[in-house]
Parts: sequence; structure tokens; C-alpha cells
Amino acid sequence: MSGVPPNPSKQPDSAAPQVAKANRFEGYRLAILLPLPLLIAVGLDLTAGALLLERHIRLPNGDYHHGFEPLESNVETWGTQAAQYFTNSLAMRDASRRQVPLESDRHRILVLGDSFAEGVGLAYEESVPGLLDALLPEIEVLNAAVVSHSPRLEYFRLLHLADVVGLDFDEVVVFVDISDVQDEFLYRHFEPHKIPRGLWFTYRLRSVLRQWSYVAFSALSGQVGGGAAHFDEGVFPEMQRSYRLTKSARFWERRATWSTLGAQTPKWVRAGQAGLIESLGRIAERCANDGLPLTLVAYPWPMQLGGDMLSGLHIDPIREFSVARGVQLVDLYPVFEEAGSLGHVRNRYFFRDDVHWNAEGSELVANAVARKLPHRSH
Repeated sequence: MSGVPPNPSKQPDSAAPQVAKANRFEGYRLAILLPLPLLIAVGLDLTAGALLLERHIRLPNGDYHHGFEPLESNVETWGTQAAQYFTNSLAMRDASRRQVPLESDRHRILVLGDSFAEGVGLAYEESVPGLLDALLPEIEVLNAAVVSHSPRLEYFRLLHLADVVGLDFDEVVVFVDISDVQDEFLYRHFEPHKIPRGLWFTYRLRSVLRQWSYVAFSALSGQVGGGAAHFDEGVFPEMQRSYRLTKSARFWERRATWSTLGAQTPKWVRAGQAGLIESLGRIAERCANDGLPLTLVAYPWPMQLGGDMLSGLHIDPIREFSVARGVQLVDLYPVFEEAGSLGHVRNRYFFRDDVHWNAEGSELVANAVARKLPHRSH
């Protein structure tokens, strides 16, 4: 037979041993499998945190105890209410994340206060400062109000903005209510200072864990106690003695009723009242020295609605202070009294099951304040 003989080199050699291809991961199998449950657990924890936990843009501040992060946005919840928040470059709540120039040709009003003036549960445009902006287009309103601020912290915020930041403003409006007495007592030991680096790092770590890890949130929430209610979580150790009171339900129950307790009036009331008047005096003195018109806005909680609550320990000292110091007072007690019956006012102007103004309540307040601001007579 003719033809080309087969090439032996291309024929399979059945006698040659077959070598299995080595698995490069064979020796690391346990090292790969052992961490897998941990990675799954961490993934589930972070997923639960992302879905169930709330984020916030509040943080401690060495100059005025607590406030906002600058140039941030977030949906902030208050009870059953939720609202979009923006902060400006001055760490104030604003209509948008914007840079605020330190000087302006427009007349500027600086608003100081607590959660009512901040506008919890409301869009910025529905808050009192936002409405004042709309009612008075010739001016610029800067809202430096923060939840749980009292005149002591508001005085420190005023100093920080004027002396450290160098902000130019022309007029100051301070909102005052019955809760300021309690907060003055809680913050009586606070003085502006630089937060130690170690405490600040610990706070930031705890804050991140509490907002993103459901396991960490569950573990840390039981340890923070009263500090969490005042936004420092141990950053100000000198104040922890005052915070012990915040762990008592009775303490919070008396926040808006202390003026009616008579012989059962808590011991902290006297110190809180003295601190309130002293802090308002410091604000008034600074404004007078700088030639800034000062207006106080005193308003009732729902518990102070009704004819028998139009005067008393919760409001009379504020009225006496304004007369003695020649400070204009916008007294909203008569405004709410004249707005209708107790039930009507409660249902129309306040959130259900909450003491804060709803959109209509803010509108009522903004209109009353706008009519009396000193700049209108200029």
C-alpha cells in the first residue's frame, strides 16, 4: 500500500500517564470558606441598616454645643412628620445648599431659637423663617435655630457668627418658650471649647456605626442614655451629670408643665429661670453694643393655651425682662388666644399628637412677627 506513513508524534500515546490540572485554590479552601459566613452577616447587617435606620445631619459643635453639618441635605423625621432639609455654608437650615456670603447689601435678620423656629416636620418654605423670607422680599432671613437650643447656646452661636465667622447681619430675632427653662439648666455647664481629637474621633465612629449598622445601632443605643437626646454622645463629659435627669420620664413630662406644679415644682426650675434671664441679658447687651435691633418672640405650647395660661411663671418674666431692657417683645399668647377656641386652635395650628406648629401655625406666627419687626420702621 502506498501513501504517507502516519506521524508518530501526532498519535495519542495511550501508555502515557494523564496528569490532572492543579487547582490553584485547593490549598486555600478553608481560608476562603471560613470568612464567608462573616461576610454574609456583615452584608445583611449593612443592608438592614440601609433599609431601617435613619441618617441625620446633626452633630456636636464645640462653639455652641450642637448644630448641623454645612452644605448637606437629608430627609429629617420628627415623630410622624418627615421633611427635606438643606443646610448652607454657615451650617444653618436653608432653602437649598448654598454658599452664603459674609457680607450683603440686603438687610439681614438672624433668627435664633429651637425646634419651633427651625421648623421641624415642615419644608423650609413652610417654616417661620422661610415664610418671613416670602413675606419680606426686601430682606434676607438667616435661620440659625436648632432643635433644643436655648438662649445660652443661642448667645454662643451669636458670638461665633459675629466674632469667629465674621458674618454681617443687621437685626436679631430670638424665639423663647417654656422649654428654655429646662434647657438652660441642662446646658448650664457648657462653655465654648475645642473638642479633644480623641473624643471627636470616637463620636464620628459611633455616629457612622449607629446610622449604618443595625447591630451597632442596637448595641450603642442602650449605652448612650441622656446624651443622645442632646446630640453629644459623650463629647462633653463635663455635662454628663446634668444629663442624668434626662433619663427620667418625669423630667420630660414636666418640660411644658413645670409652671403649674406649685409646691411640686422641680428644683431645676429656679436655676433654669435664672439662667434664662441671664442669657437673654447677654444677648441683649451684645446686640446693644453692636447697634443691632433685638426682638423676642414668646409663644405658647398647646399646654399653655387657654385664658388661665395667658400669664404665669412661664411668660411673665419674659414680659418683665423686655420692659426693663427696652427690648421689643412679640407676645404670641394673645395671638393664639384670639385665633379661636382651644380645640379649634389645637387642631388647626399644631401637628396632631405633637406640640409643634404645622404649616398653618407657622403662617400665623410669621404674619404676627413680620408686622412688628423693627426694620419696617426704617
